[in-house]
Amino acid sequence: MTALSVQSGECLNCGEQKNQIWGGVCYQCIAQGKEPLKGNKYGAIRTESNGRVFASKGEAARARQLELMQQAGEISNLEYQVRFPLEVNGQVVGHYVADFVYQEQGQKIVEDFKGKRTAMYLRSKKLMRAIYGIEIRESHRC
Repeated sequence: MTALSVQSGECLNCGEQKNQIWGGVCYQCIAQGKEPLKGNKYGAIRTESNGRVFASKGEAARARQLELMQQAGEISNLEYQVRFPLEVNGQVVGHYVADFVYQEQGQKIVEDFKGKRTAMYLRSKKLMRAIYGIEIRESHRC
């Protein structure tokens, strides 16, 4: 049996700064029987920016870049988390959610911030090309 060390920090459940944290969870959450939330398996940290929550710090940074580009007039109609149904032979087989969709020089751009190119993403990317004729633009951390 392993002992959990007591430390100060942010509770993984409630997000509050606490003096007594065991295994990442505060005493109050443990007393309420709340299980520790699991982190992202790829290490992404949810990040808030301009009132929106993004899946990672990199995605939030890219959103800020796109917002500045929109203010400068380089792009327009910026949308976040746009859902595309993936329909084959009249049946919806899944959905793809684009991180960003916007207009650039009159062309519709569908963009995804990628930390890791998973098999599921690559399959969705192929379906987006086959169904909608859309080539997903990928952005990465520099």
